[in-house]
Amino acid sequence: MKKIIIITTIIILLLTAIVYSQYDEDVTDDNPKDTDGTEMPSWYEVSEEEIKICENWGGVESIDSSTSGSVEGTDDVIDLTITLQGKKTVLYNTTLYEAGWYVQPLTGNIAYSIFFVEEDGDKEEIYDGFAEDTSGDANYEGLESDVVYTSVLLETETGYEMEVPFVEDE
Repeated sequence: MKKIIIITTIIILLLTAIVYSQYDEDVTDDNPKDTDGTEMPSWYEVSEEEIKICENWGGVESIDSSTSGSVEGTDDVIDLTITLQGKKTVLYNTTLYEAGWYVQPLTGNIAYSIFFVEEDGDKEEIYDGFAEDTSGDANYEGLESDVVYTSVLLETETGYEMEVPFVEDE
Protein backbone atom coordinates (compact mmCIF):
# COMPACT_ATOMS: atom_id res chain seq x y z
CA MET A 1 0.00 0.00 0.00
CA LYS A 2 2.86 2.37 0.83
CA LYS A 3 4.39 1.71 -2.60
CA ILE A 4 1.14 2.69 -4.34
CA ILE A 5 0.93 5.93 -2.37
CA ILE A 6 4.59 6.79 -3.11
CA ILE A 7 4.24 5.98 -6.84
CA THR A 8 0.99 7.98 -7.06
CA THR A 9 2.63 10.94 -5.32
CA ILE A 10 5.62 10.83 -7.69
CA ILE A 11 3.33 10.65 -10.74
CA ILE A 12 1.28 13.62 -9.48
CA LEU A 13 4.44 15.66 -8.85
CA LEU A 14 5.78 14.86 -12.33
CA LEU A 15 2.50 15.80 -13.99
CA THR A 16 2.34 19.02 -11.98
CA ALA A 17 5.90 19.92 -13.04
CA ILE A 18 4.99 19.32 -16.68
CA VAL A 19 1.89 21.52 -16.42
CA TYR A 20 3.76 24.38 -14.72
CA SER A 21 6.58 24.19 -17.26
CA GLN A 22 4.06 25.03 -20.01
CA TYR A 23 3.29 28.38 -18.36
CA ASP A 24 6.94 29.41 -18.44
CA GLU A 25 7.12 28.74 -22.19
CA ASP A 26 5.58 32.13 -23.04
CA VAL A 27 7.99 34.20 -20.98
CA THR A 28 11.43 33.14 -22.16
CA ASP A 29 14.16 35.26 -23.70
CA ASP A 30 13.45 33.61 -27.07
CA ASN A 31 10.14 35.46 -27.37
CA PRO A 32 10.03 38.75 -29.28
CA LYS A 33 9.65 41.92 -27.27
CA ASP A 34 7.65 45.01 -28.06
CA THR A 35 9.43 48.36 -28.31
CA ASP A 36 8.60 49.15 -24.68
CA GLY A 37 10.13 45.84 -23.50
CA THR A 38 6.82 43.99 -23.16
CA GLU A 39 7.26 40.32 -23.95
CA MET A 40 5.08 38.94 -26.71
CA PRO A 41 3.73 35.37 -26.42
CA SER A 42 5.32 32.90 -28.78
CA TRP A 43 2.02 31.20 -29.53
CA TYR A 44 0.50 34.24 -31.29
CA GLU A 45 1.96 35.96 -34.34
CA VAL A 46 0.90 39.64 -34.41
CA SER A 47 0.21 40.69 -38.00
CA GLU A 48 1.16 44.04 -39.51
CA GLU A 49 -2.56 44.75 -40.02
CA GLU A 50 -3.23 44.34 -36.28
CA ILE A 51 -0.37 46.67 -35.44
CA LYS A 52 -1.66 49.25 -37.93
CA ILE A 53 -5.20 49.06 -36.49
CA CYS A 54 -3.88 49.52 -32.95
CA GLU A 55 -1.71 52.45 -33.98
CA ASN A 56 -4.53 54.16 -35.90
CA TRP A 57 -7.41 53.51 -33.52
CA GLY A 58 -5.71 52.73 -30.21
CA GLY A 59 -4.13 56.11 -29.91
CA VAL A 60 -0.69 57.18 -28.85
CA GLU A 61 1.19 56.70 -25.61
CA SER A 62 0.09 60.07 -24.26
CA ILE A 63 -3.43 61.39 -24.73
CA ASP A 64 -3.24 64.70 -26.50
CA SER A 65 -6.92 65.27 -27.29
CA SER A 66 -7.97 65.68 -23.64
CA THR A 67 -6.24 69.05 -23.42
CA SER A 68 -8.28 70.47 -26.28
CA GLY A 69 -11.61 70.16 -24.45
CA SER A 70 -12.90 71.84 -21.36
CA VAL A 71 -15.00 70.88 -18.36
CA GLU A 72 -16.86 73.43 -16.26
CA GLY A 73 -19.22 73.01 -13.34
CA THR A 74 -19.97 73.87 -9.76
CA ASP A 75 -19.52 70.43 -8.16
CA ASP A 76 -16.50 68.16 -7.96
CA VAL A 77 -15.85 66.33 -11.22
CA ILE A 78 -15.71 63.04 -9.30
CA ASP A 79 -19.52 63.19 -8.98
CA LEU A 80 -19.96 62.51 -12.68
CA THR A 81 -18.30 60.38 -15.35
CA ILE A 82 -18.46 61.89 -18.84
CA THR A 83 -16.90 60.74 -22.07
CA LEU A 84 -17.46 62.77 -25.24
CA GLN A 85 -16.04 62.42 -28.75
CA GLY A 86 -16.73 64.27 -31.98
CA LYS A 87 -15.68 63.39 -35.52
CA LYS A 88 -16.33 65.10 -38.84
CA THR A 89 -16.05 63.62 -42.31
CA VAL A 90 -16.01 65.89 -45.33
CA LEU A 91 -18.20 64.46 -48.07
CA TYR A 92 -18.68 65.76 -51.62
CA ASN A 93 -20.59 68.97 -50.91
CA THR A 94 -21.47 68.56 -47.24
CA THR A 95 -19.97 67.34 -43.95
CA LEU A 96 -20.99 64.43 -41.73
CA TYR A 97 -20.70 65.29 -38.03
CA GLU A 98 -20.75 62.42 -35.53
CA ALA A 99 -20.76 62.47 -31.75
CA GLY A 100 -20.58 59.65 -29.21
CA TRP A 101 -20.82 59.97 -25.44
CA TYR A 102 -21.26 58.27 -22.09
CA VAL A 103 -22.72 59.90 -18.96
CA GLN A 104 -23.04 58.36 -15.50
CA PRO A 105 -23.58 60.21 -12.21
CA LEU A 106 -22.06 58.82 -9.02
CA THR A 107 -25.43 58.98 -7.26
CA GLY A 108 -28.94 59.79 -8.39
CA ASN A 109 -30.03 60.61 -11.91
CA ILE A 110 -29.14 63.43 -14.27
CA ALA A 111 -30.61 64.99 -17.40
CA TYR A 112 -28.25 66.25 -20.08
CA SER A 113 -28.20 67.67 -23.61
CA ILE A 114 -25.81 67.38 -26.55
CA PHE A 115 -25.16 70.34 -28.85
CA PHE A 116 -23.19 70.91 -32.03
CA VAL A 117 -21.47 74.31 -31.73
CA GLU A 118 -20.82 76.64 -34.67
CA GLU A 119 -17.77 78.89 -35.10
CA ASP A 120 -19.67 81.95 -33.85
CA GLY A 121 -20.83 80.13 -30.69
CA ASP A 122 -24.37 79.36 -31.85
CA LYS A 123 -25.38 75.85 -30.88
CA GLU A 124 -27.87 73.33 -32.19
CA GLU A 125 -29.32 70.78 -29.79
CA ILE A 126 -29.14 67.29 -31.25
CA TYR A 127 -30.03 65.12 -28.26
CA ASP A 128 -31.70 65.20 -24.83
CA GLY A 129 -30.83 62.36 -22.50
CA PHE A 130 -31.23 60.98 -19.01
CA ALA A 131 -28.57 59.00 -17.13
CA GLU A 132 -29.00 56.86 -14.03
CA ASP A 133 -26.32 56.08 -11.47
CA THR A 134 -26.94 52.35 -11.82
CA SER A 135 -26.30 52.08 -15.57
CA GLY A 136 -25.36 55.43 -17.08
CA ASP A 137 -26.34 56.36 -20.62
CA ALA A 138 -24.39 56.08 -23.85
CA ASN A 139 -25.47 57.13 -27.31
CA TYR A 140 -24.43 58.29 -30.75
CA GLU A 141 -25.82 60.89 -33.14
CA GLY A 142 -24.82 61.80 -36.66
CA LEU A 143 -25.81 64.84 -38.69
CA GLU A 144 -25.06 65.62 -42.32
CA SER A 145 -25.00 69.39 -42.74
CA ASP A 146 -23.73 72.38 -44.71
CA VAL A 147 -23.33 74.33 -41.45
CA VAL A 148 -19.75 74.49 -40.15
CA TYR A 149 -19.63 73.08 -36.62
CA THR A 150 -16.39 73.29 -34.65
CA SER A 151 -17.17 71.33 -31.49
CA VAL A 152 -19.61 69.13 -29.64
CA LEU A 153 -20.90 70.21 -26.23
CA LEU A 154 -22.46 68.20 -23.40
CA GLU A 155 -24.40 70.16 -20.77
CA THR A 156 -26.04 68.69 -17.67
CA GLU A 157 -28.91 70.06 -15.62
CA THR A 158 -26.50 70.50 -12.70
CA GLY A 159 -24.21 72.88 -14.57
CA TYR A 160 -21.49 70.59 -15.88
CA GLU A 161 -20.26 71.38 -19.36
CA MET A 162 -17.82 69.43 -21.48
CA GLU A 163 -16.84 70.64 -24.93
CA VAL A 164 -14.47 68.92 -27.37
CA PRO A 165 -13.55 69.86 -30.93
CA PHE A 166 -14.60 67.79 -33.89
CA VAL A 167 -11.65 65.72 -35.11
CA GLU A 168 -11.44 65.43 -38.88
CA ASP A 169 -11.62 61.89 -40.22
CA GLU A 170 -8.57 61.02 -42.30
